[in-house]
Amino acid sequence: MPSAATSHAASTRNSLSKSDITDAIEKLSQHASVRGLADDALENLIGILTKTPCYLDQSAISNIVKVLFPQRKVSEDVVIKIVGCFGQGQSKPSLATQALLLRWLVMVYDILESYTALSQLYGVLFNLLDMITLRSHLCHLLSLLTRRKHVKPFRIQALLEFKRNLGNEQPLNGLLQVFKDYYPDVIVGDIAPTKVGLFSHPNPEWMQKLLLIQESSAADYSGPSEASSFRIVRKVGGQGTKRQKTNHLALPEVHTFHATEASVTLEEVENVDDFVNKLDKLELPNQLVAALEDPLLRKLLQLKPSDAATSRINNWLAACLSDELRSSQTPTPGSADRTAKLLSKILEYTHSTKKLLPAVEGFLYQYLQSWDGKSHKEYILGLLSLLSLRGFEDSSTSSLINFYTELLHQWRVTYRNSEMLEVEGLALRKYMAHVSQICLAGQVAFPGSSFIPNAILCFYECASSLPWQNGLFRISLPPDQLVYIFLFAGDVMMLSRIAGILSKYKRAFELTLKKSSSDSGPEEYPREYVNHFNGFLMDICNLVWRNRAFKAGGPESKQDQNAHGCTLPENVISLLNKAADSREESLMTLFSLSHSAVLAQLSAECLRGMENAQPNIKARHSGPVTQKSLALLASNGGLVISWPDFRVAVLNSLGRGGLIGISNFMHSTMISLIQSSAAR
Repeated sequence: MPSAATSHAASTRNSLSKSDITDAIEKLSQHASVRGLADDALENLIGILTKTPCYLDQSAISNIVKVLFPQRKVSEDVVIKIVGCFGQGQSKPSLATQALLLRWLVMVYDILESYTALSQLYGVLFNLLDMITLRSHLCHLLSLLTRRKHVKPFRIQALLEFKRNLGNEQPLNGLLQVFKDYYPDVIVGDIAPTKVGLFSHPNPEWMQKLLLIQESSAADYSGPSEASSFRIVRKVGGQGTKRQKTNHLALPEVHTFHATEASVTLEEVENVDDFVNKLDKLELPNQLVAALEDPLLRKLLQLKPSDAATSRINNWLAACLSDELRSSQTPTPGSADRTAKLLSKILEYTHSTKKLLPAVEGFLYQYLQSWDGKSHKEYILGLLSLLSLRGFEDSSTSSLINFYTELLHQWRVTYRNSEMLEVEGLALRKYMAHVSQICLAGQVAFPGSSFIPNAILCFYECASSLPWQNGLFRISLPPDQLVYIFLFAGDVMMLSRIAGILSKYKRAFELTLKKSSSDSGPEEYPREYVNHFNGFLMDICNLVWRNRAFKAGGPESKQDQNAHGCTLPENVISLLNKAADSREESLMTLFSLSHSAVLAQLSAECLRGMENAQPNIKARHSGPVTQKSLALLASNGGLVISWPDFRVAVLNSLGRGGLIGISNFMHSTMISLIQSSAAR
């Protein structure tokens, strides 16, 4: 005969049919999966699951645990009920139920209302490690909960004893590694490597769903990120294989060696209040470069700045980045990912400190010299945006322009006899416009520099030598300001080089416009564009050859129709005329071959050479040469030479002296010289 208690249990269990229980769990699942469980509902369900005897079968219990989605943070009462049900005995739930509840406790660890009660129950949890059904999740929970105060000699001894008796169980090794993090000089010997992600979240999809439920329920949930930002970062179980270690970024973790029970270390900080209360007593860990990955250490270094600490981080980075530079020259599988990880951590750290370390600046200076413009672009540009304000050297600008010149030269060789796509042609025009603005900005920023003008002229000399005639390239003119800056720079070499560049452009225009009439020829340039270029030619001819300086074009002047007048406004030209008149000079001849400040001496030397070649002449010329002075010289028994012949002689002399640009310009621009060359 069954006892009265057995009869009562049987009647209670049979009072509800299995279908009723299934329906109730289904409704619970539908509600909890959308709205979550209020505090009282969650506590009641935990009470049912931990109560003995429980009249639910194991399948029903498992289905209930799966939908235990709390609307808010989990209270300490729920935590205490769950921990209280662990262990062996008739008053305890089944071992399968205990394992399910322990796993659930691990999953909701980040949203516990408080960790005080759980910390106080640390000893209870630790003493359950001999239960094989709970050991795996217990090690995970203890690894999250462990602080320095929990690491006692008898617990270290117990873990080592477990290790000797059970072998290399992954969860035990992971927990032992956590203990060693607090007292690395106490636990000696090697700990077997643990698999990657050993103590990761048991069910990330479940956690993601929980966060969505709490967000939709407007719960005051701060999330794991806030909690973790006031706890040190631990990479438990992330050892990996030997090959992975070779290409893995080995950033050290936060460890405070030789700590005592009286020490106050970052490893013991639980939350923001704990951090604030212990701030003045906190000791710096041994590896300060862990700040690259640990936000809590970054906060400590910001609130307690130290030049020595910054120097230590900088020294570590200098050595590490030096290795990255070497590996970038001979990359290996995984090295690019390692570099990206390091740069991302440095960028994160620098955003926090708002100051770029000298080691990082040195790395960027060397890395950018061979950078392809694509690798790790986000991190490189992010770090460059954090450079401090400083003066920029003209040599840096000239080096940049020289780089653009080399790049253009490479394209000139590559596309000389090959087809260029339309999109590539558009890219080239944008490239030329971009470099032109850099050239102009550099010349304006460093007006006294000797490096930048040379770099700019080299760039346009390369550009003017591109194979324009094959239709693959489009002519891109230099900015007006640059043309006139070099024209009036007071340097005869700059004048010759800009004149030579423009003469090459003129030849390119002639060739491309000649081909544009055929179907296979390149697209014709707009008339306004060609006229604008011709204005440069007319201005230089007016200055140097025709004695019509600053004459602007217009309908009333067919000869100077395209001239820009060197872009000077009328009121400025009027003031210049008055200044020249006051010195009994003519503004229109001041920049000619024989009167220009940079050409007059060379013209005089040319004339002197011709006079020396005829020793029997009775008179020698003095002063700047004009058409009238040459006629007067001949009548007085001096050198007999016409004004046109004299100017041609000067051009030839300039060419022999290395100023070939001026000679080429005039022979390709002035109709009289072109016809004379054709006749010969």
